[in-house]
This record gives sequence, C-alpha cells and structure tokens, in this order.
Amino acid sequence: MFGSLVLIFPTHHKGGDLIFRHGKKEWVVESSRALLNQPSTSVVYAAFFSDVEHEVTPVTSGHRVTLTFNLYYADMRREDSSMSAQRQYIPKPATNELGFCVQVRGLLDNAAFLPEGGALGFALSHMYPYSGSVSHVPKLLKGSDRILWRIFSELELQPEISLVYYTDYDNTHILLDDPFPNGIYVEDIDELVENAQGTVIRSTGTGKRRGGGITWVTFPGSNYTEDEHPYITYGNEAEIEYAYGHMVLVVQVGRFGERRSPTLAASSTRSSGKR
Repeated sequence: MFGSLVLIFPTHHKGGDLIFRHGKKEWVVESSRALLNQPSTSVVYAAFFSDVEHEVTPVTSGHRVTLTFNLYYADMRREDSSMSAQRQYIPKPATNELGFCVQVRGLLDNAAFLPEGGALGFALSHMYPYSGSVSHVPKLLKGSDRILWRIFSELELQPEISLVYYTDYDNTHILLDDPFPNGIYVEDIDELVENAQGTVIRSTGTGKRRGGGITWVTFPGSNYTEDEHPYITYGNEAEIEYAYGHMVLVVQVGRFGERRSPTLAASSTRSSGKR
C-alpha cells in the first residue's frame, strides 16, 4: 500500500475538514464548503501518500459520508509486466521538471562544478518499504523523489539509493548501501561502522566529515523521513541504542571533461506530450 483515495459524498455537513501535513507544509480540504451549490452527483476526492500525516476535524452538524480506497502497487518485484504498452501508466511531468534538468545540465557543463568529480546527495522526501535490500525502491519512488531519479537517469548519471543512519553513539551519521543490521553488538563507533559495513560521513557534534566524498544538496535530518533500528552496545554493561535511518539518493559525477554528454531529448519530448 502506497497511499489512499478518499471520496466524500454530497451529504449536508459542517466541519469534517481533511488536513494533510508533510514536512513543513499543510493543506486543508474543506469538503462542506466545496460541496455547496454543487449538483447532487458531485463528490469531493483527495488522494495522498501513506506517509503523509492526515486528520479529520470534528463534524459539528449533519453527516459526513466517505468511501476510502487503499492504493497498492502491482508486483514491483517482477522485471516484466503483464500490461500492454498501451495500458502502462506514463506519469505527467511536473511543471518544474524540465527547468531543473536544464539547471543540472548547466552545472555539468561548468568546469568549476566538481572539477575532479564526486557525488551529490539528496535526502528523499518520502518513506518506502524495505527489509534486507533497497534495490526495489527506484520502482516505488513518488513525488519529488521520482523526479530526481528520472532526471539524473536521463542525464546518464546513474543515481543509486542508499541509507544514512544517525546514532546518538558519538553523534554520528553513517552511509550504508543496505539496511542497518538489527541486533548487532558493538563497543565503539569504529566497530559499529565495521559491523554495519558503512562509512562515517559526518559527526554532528563538530560538523566534521570523515569520508564518503559526497556533497549534500539536502542532508537527512529531522525534516526528513526516519526509521528506527536498535543495536546493542557494551562497556561495563550492555545497553540498547538506536540508529535512525533516512533513505537518500546519491549521484556519481565524473570529473570535468570526462562526464557523459547529457541530453534533454527525453524531457523535451515528454513535455511536448509525445513519447
């Protein structure tokens, strides 16, 4: 399940507003006002991703009647699809997608931008299900996360999904290719990094970076999604600590003069309505 669709029927009511919150933004759907003076066959509908916080305000009069659908992906583990090409969904590009693609291309053509090459990091805005691997996540990307993946793929920059974990143990951020292993035993931060097979990229206490070689455009923090993973530390006695994970997108950029020549053909074609 990746989201929900709510239909609000044209019954007379007051209150019952649907409030959505994600990050620092908030949206309100006032169904009672939207249905005023509308035909009796009208409905109000709202679709939202499952990681978007939502609530319904009290209904002060009348009856608010709704029908809610859970939205699921097809079997994303399959490489092929039983749907014909005509039935496959082609997402409509966002209004700012081509503009962002042009900006990225401008940076790649700039000799002062990562002249020796490197990597760009973006904290994803949404949450995605995973267990032992994140290899399936690109198929599930939504919203701005999907736009980032699509643009960097079209520019032949080969984006990858990784995870950044923050732990109170030495106030450290660790970059991992696979999900954090639950239940490991560690004595210090170096052993934690070794057991998790990760790279320390930042110590929040000093802001110092100790590796990773990533320039973060948006760094994971309290404004982004989190997932909690326990592990065990031991000194005089064993204690349970927690690592808080954030999914990120990492893009490798070659040195200037050796970068692949990006193209906007795909974006330009899609924006004109052709495929």
